Amino acid sequence: MPSISSPSFARLVAALKQRNKTCTVIESSCGGLINASILAQPGASEVYYGGSVAYNTRKAKPFLLNKDKLHDNLMAVSNASNKQAYMESKSKWTKQASLAFCQDAEVDFCIAEGGATGPTFRPDGLDTGFAVISIAARVSFQTDKSKPQYPLFHVVEQRFIESSHADREINMRYFADQAAQTLLKVVTNGMVDDIDDPATAAQQQQLQVAAATSNTSSGKPHLDRATHLRTDPDKLQQLAEQAQYVVLHKNVALFRKSNNNNDNNRSKQQLQDELHNRQLLMLSAKQIADVCQMTNAKQVTTFLGLINEHDPIFGVDLLLDNDDKNNDTTTILGDAIEKVLAKKDAMIFEDTRSVAPLLDPKTCDNELVLHATALAQWQRLYPHCPVCGSITTLTQAGTCRTCTHCGHASWPRQDPSMIAVVSNREGTKVLLGRSKRHPARMHTALAGFVEAGETMEKAVAREIYEETGIRVDEESVQYVASQPWPFPQSTMVGFTVQADESQPLNIDTNELVEAAWFDKSQVQLASSVRGPVMQKEVAEAALANNPSLPLLIPPKGVLARTLIDTWLHTVEE
Repeated sequence: MPSISSPSFARLVAALKQRNKTCTVIESSCGGLINASILAQPGASEVYYGGSVAYNTRKAKPFLLNKDKLHDNLMAVSNASNKQAYMESKSKWTKQASLAFCQDAEVDFCIAEGGATGPTFRPDGLDTGFAVISIAARVSFQTDKSKPQYPLFHVVEQRFIESSHADREINMRYFADQAAQTLLKVVTNGMVDDIDDPATAAQQQQLQVAAATSNTSSGKPHLDRATHLRTDPDKLQQLAEQAQYVVLHKNVALFRKSNNNNDNNRSKQQLQDELHNRQLLMLSAKQIADVCQMTNAKQVTTFLGLINEHDPIFGVDLLLDNDDKNNDTTTILGDAIEKVLAKKDAMIFEDTRSVAPLLDPKTCDNELVLHATALAQWQRLYPHCPVCGSITTLTQAGTCRTCTHCGHASWPRQDPSMIAVVSNREGTKVLLGRSKRHPARMHTALAGFVEAGETMEKAVAREIYEETGIRVDEESVQYVASQPWPFPQSTMVGFTVQADESQPLNIDTNELVEAAWFDKSQVQLASSVRGPVMQKEVAEAALANNPSLPLLIPPKGVLARTLIDTWLHTVEE
C-alpha cells in the first residue's frame, strides 16, 4: 500500500522477521499512521502484536493501558503553555510510554511517538511541526539465579525531529517514516544495508508508479530544490552544518564500494552486478572539512535542496592546486576520504555519466548527482561575465554568478537536444547506432542538439537523416520522456519515430562508427545484460559471458534505454 506506507516499513518488518523480534506502537501526533503502515506489510502479524493511538488527550486513558501516570503526563503535555515546555513534556512522555507498552505487551521493541504536525498549534511560539520518537527494548534478563528470571526493559533510543513547515499531511508521513527508520537502525544495530528489500517485483513496480504520479507523500523520497532558501544566508549556514554532501571531483562522483570489491577473483558477472548496484556515498560537513584539511583541497559548495522538505543536501566540488593530468588527484582525495571514514575500500570515485543512471530509482541519488554535476561543471567552465568579461562570484548558494564589475547575473544553461529510437513502419525492427566513444557492439538511440529556431520534431528528422541517411515519417514523431544530461549541459528530449527500412543507410563517419536495423529478438537478448555497458571493461565482461550477443544496449535509467523499452513494449502489444 504505497499510498499509506513508505518503503522503510517493509524493511522494518523484514528485519524483525529475520531476527524473530516483535514490536508494538503507541503514537499521538501521527494519528495511527505508524500502526497502519506496519499493518500494511504482508506477514506483519508475525512481528506486530498491535498498538495504540492516544489522539484525544482527555479521552486517551483507555488507550494508555488505563494507567493514571501515563494519562496525567499526557495531560501535562497538552497544558504546556510555551514551545519549550511542550517539547520537553513530549520527550518525557514518549520515554515513559515506550517503556510501559514494551513491558506490558512483553515485546522486544516499542515505538512511542509524540509531537505536533500542524497547521494549528496551541503552545506559544510553535509554528512548525516536530516529533519525538522513543524506542524501548527488551535488552536482557535478570541473571540472579536466586530470583525468578524476568526481562529487563530500557529506553535505548530517542530522536527529536523538527519540520520547517506546518503541512500536517506531509509532517505526519515524514514523522512516521522516521519512526520506522529509527527502529530499523536499532533492530539492525545500524547495519541497515544488510536488510534485503522484501518487496516483490510487482510491489516494486507499484511503488515506482506511485512515486512517479504523486508528491512527497509517496514512498519515494522527494527533492525540493527550495529555491526560496538560496537568498537566505543565515538559514543556509544553519543547513550546511547539518547537511549531507554529494562529493564531486573533476567529472567523477563519490560512490559506495560493495563488499566484494577487493576480491580479485570475482567473476565478470559479479563485476557487472557490482557496478549495477552502485550507491551514492555522501559525507557530512565535518568529514568534508577533515578531507580538505588533509589535502589542502578547495571546496566549492552548492545548495541542492531538501529531501522530503526536511533533510538538507549540498554538493561539494573538491579542487586541488595541482589538479592536472600529471597528478593523480583522485587517488589523493580518495585516500583522505578513506582515512576520514576509518574504513578501507569503503568508497570509489567513478564516472558520473556511466554510473549515475544505475542508481536506485527508489532514491533521489540519480537526480542529486546529476544536479550537483551540472552546477559544478558550469561553475568551473564559466568564471567570466558574458556581458563585460570580468570575473564573477558565486551567489545564491552557488546557483548564480554575479559580475564583480557590471553586476550582471547569469545562471546555468541547459541546451535542448533530441534523442530518438527509429522503428520500421511494421514496428518489428529498430535502427540503432554506435559512436566512437562506445565499446564494441554497444548500440544506442540517435541523438543531436536542436538548432536555433528549430522545432524538436524537425531536429529529430534532420539529425537522423544527417547521421544515417534515413528519411523518417515526420508525422510519426511521438514524445516519450526527457532527462537532464549535464555532459556537457543538455536537456535530452526523447521520441519514437518510424521510417521505411528499405532506404539505404548512409553513415556519417564523423558521428557514428556504424548503424544497423535490429529485430525484436536481438534487442530483447541485449536487454538482459546488466551493468554500465558504456564502460569498456563492463562491455567486455558481458561479451565474454555471452559471445553470441549481437549487440549491447544502454542500461535502465538512461533515456535511450527508456525509448528502446518503449519500442519493445509496443512490439509485444
